[in-house]
Amino acid sequence: MCGRFALGADPELVALVFDAKLVALPARPSWNIAPTDPANIVYDDGGERVIGPMRWGFDLSGSRKAFNARLETILDKWRFKRSAQWHRCLVPATGWYEWTKSEDGGRDPHFLTSPESDLIALGGLWEKDADDARFTIITRPALDGLQHLHDRMPLVLPSDKWDIWLNPDGSEVAGDESVKVATNRINFSYHRVSREVNNSLSEGPELVDSI
Repeated sequence: MCGRFALGADPELVALVFDAKLVALPARPSWNIAPTDPANIVYDDGGERVIGPMRWGFDLSGSRKAFNARLETILDKWRFKRSAQWHRCLVPATGWYEWTKSEDGGRDPHFLTSPESDLIALGGLWEKDADDARFTIITRPALDGLQHLHDRMPLVLPSDKWDIWLNPDGSEVAGDESVKVATNRINFSYHRVSREVNNSLSEGPELVDSI
């Protein structure tokens, strides 16, 4: 799954890397983005690639939220199908967090990223109405070297898949096998970080430092 991630880069730099136009007031850099927080999202707006803030989590019944969507079923589930067909997005990140149980009964966080790039692109879906815009992060089965941390991980897309993923005319892109396995081509690394990140209110670049 993906329940916390970091984007510790200036919005102007992120826009440059993703060749996107900044719209609205961007969310500030954060090393501890939690569900319901705003984050800067890359998406297609009428044929133009833009980046702007959205709130993390699709609304479900009652007060429930969908922070993740499973890649295997997004074209089948009514809540995600329309967005999977027409409203796919990229979630820029410097990395994400996963937790393991420790011997003292606590939860030890680990920061996962790619040594190949300062920024990675998580595959996501987005939607908006008159009130606000929202996104959710797509997950897939974890790669072999990461399964001991969690059996799921975000769909991470290499740059050669960004155009096809954002193309609003590609209604079946989310089911394309080459997209599904694109994450397999990326190298990942991880390291243990401070339990300070367990508190969603904690903030600062030191949260991703190895301990």
